[in-house]
Amino acid sequence: MTSYQQYFVSRETQEVNVDINGKIIKFVIRKLPWSLRNKIISNSVTYDTKGNINFDGDHYYRECLKYMIVEAPWGVTNDIVLQQIDDDLGAALEALVPKAFNAASINVQTVDSIKKG
Repeated sequence: MTSYQQYFVSRETQEVNVDINGKIIKFVIRKLPWSLRNKIISNSVTYDTKGNINFDGDHYYRECLKYMIVEAPWGVTNDIVLQQIDDDLGAALEALVPKAFNAASINVQTVDSIKKG
């Protein structure tokens, strides 16, 4: 393996067991590539007329889960399925998704600081 290949996302899938209140549900998932994650983040951000940024976390998690979940007990993971799950399963699935932002990656400038710049 060359030095850069270790940083490529494998096409391999992995089986994960999700524990929901003592009940185990098995899933097969794949990792989310950096570029697709960024695209989903971009599609989850909107701007209002005052320049405020709004992040739609629901959109982010749904799109990530639809890509990441390869096999689930219900078959295909789509919006219809995701709209029917309860809080317990939702929280467990949410834990599978990489965070959209972390403190080290956020470099937000306010509208006022941009105007002063």
